[in-house]
Amino acid sequence: MSTAEITSAGERAVLERVRTQLEGIPTDAASAVGIRASGRPEWHGDPRPMLDGRQVRVVACPSVLAVLDAVAGVAAGVVTAVYTDRPENELGEAVLARLYKGRLLEANRHTLLRDLLGARSLDPRIQRDPWLVDALIELAGAGALPSASGVTLGQERAIGLVALARLGLDPEQLDLAALIEAFDGISSIRSRWRDLAGGERAGFQAYFAERLGVATEVVLVLARKYDDLLAELLVADAIMAAPGTESARAAGAFGQSRFTAPRPSAADLTSAGRAAASYALATASPRIDQQVRRADALIEELDAGMLAQHSDLLTAGFTERLAAVANTLDEAALARLERHREAALPPHRVERVRAALRLHRWLATEPEPRHATAAEGLADHAGQLAWVDRALTQVRAGDADPRVAAALNGIAGRAGAVRTSFDASFASRLAVAAETPTESLSVETFLPKVVAPLAQQHEVLLVVVDGMSGAVAGELADRLTERSGWTEVVRAKDGAREAILAALPTETRYSRSSLFHAALVSGEQAAERAAFASLRLW
Repeated sequence: MSTAEITSAGERAVLERVRTQLEGIPTDAASAVGIRASGRPEWHGDPRPMLDGRQVRVVACPSVLAVLDAVAGVAAGVVTAVYTDRPENELGEAVLARLYKGRLLEANRHTLLRDLLGARSLDPRIQRDPWLVDALIELAGAGALPSASGVTLGQERAIGLVALARLGLDPEQLDLAALIEAFDGISSIRSRWRDLAGGERAGFQAYFAERLGVATEVVLVLARKYDDLLAELLVADAIMAAPGTESARAAGAFGQSRFTAPRPSAADLTSAGRAAASYALATASPRIDQQVRRADALIEELDAGMLAQHSDLLTAGFTERLAAVANTLDEAALARLERHREAALPPHRVERVRAALRLHRWLATEPEPRHATAAEGLADHAGQLAWVDRALTQVRAGDADPRVAAALNGIAGRAGAVRTSFDASFASRLAVAAETPTESLSVETFLPKVVAPLAQQHEVLLVVVDGMSGAVAGELADRLTERSGWTEVVRAKDGAREAILAALPTETRYSRSSLFHAALVSGEQAAERAAFASLRLW
């Protein structure tokens, strides 16, 4: 507070102390209220103010003689406030007897605060924080605090009241991530924070550091300087998450450009950055997207773009992690990629490298066609090769990043060559088969063996899709079960899907007609409808 403000607060304390005594003083009495001054008594305000409709006369008395003159000059209907620094033992019992309550009353910022709030008592810790006392006095005088009449006001409650009035924040509802959310997302809070007096801002900073950890000082210092608070903290998160040798230079540059001495410790920067990342990962909003883009630019300005790979949010980090998975085909690298915020926005790029990793694992088993019959080959296709085809389709789609595209192309070439050997083996087994393998399902046996038994017990919807591969069928089944609430049911006890052997040549007029006729035939759609309806299976 300035000297003028301190003087004003002191005089206000005197008036408030007198006002609290008026109720016990008859309106027509000639009375005097003694008020103790902490220093030389001086009065610069109105010497004859009105308080609650009562006339008051204030007399500054630097000597015992002045006190005697003031007491002698009391008049009926006027309350005389004797403001003196003389101790009671100098005044004597005769003078004290002429004062209301027979003693000098205290009047300072603390009594002023109690008078303004009407509190029964104040936590002594409040009085040890001048910034808090001053803020409470100002807010209470402006009517900006709820009544505390008759209660004991604790320090936590007092700071909470000031925080709510000054910043619109309730400290009891905050953790470090919530504090970051409030200061980043609400510009009015940042403005209020910057407008606080230095002592009050320092007081809040010390309080939040004690309550939520020293890392809050990182947040509050940055909030005072930058509107892009979250972006700054996300850069800190990426830098501090990097191994020591990688992050040391960037951390030094970040700290020197953002903070004055003493600068925050590495542990505090790490904690603040982690809290910001946790908040951003759990929140979806245009503001978060904008701050992530800003963080991408900031880390480049620090010449630390390569450290973005250590962030779960920065776009550059996602690209680097994607390339790392594609080139190493490592499970741990995939796990790091899947933690990234962009792994689901959209997911197809991650799905492609995930498919590449599956193909890599498949190749590591040294797969080779071992089926002795066409039936075994058909079962192998349903149980294994269909998802290999599905993975190959994904990796062959490539990627916008040349590094990723090259890696996907490499695994597709290796896996595709092995996959082709299975087709050649199956074709050779099928070519020597005398007739349709009885142990396999085929287009002409599907209705009698599968659909008809179901139709005897349930209503059945049969959907026929021309040209559907095992890979596409598997993807369709997965999507239906994952997104539509359907349940997939198979005949095999081990849960394996089955493949159906098409008619040769594999054209619609052979395979589809054979399906609807329940016999190997060729035909057109009109005949298929009639044949299907007339089957004795129904």
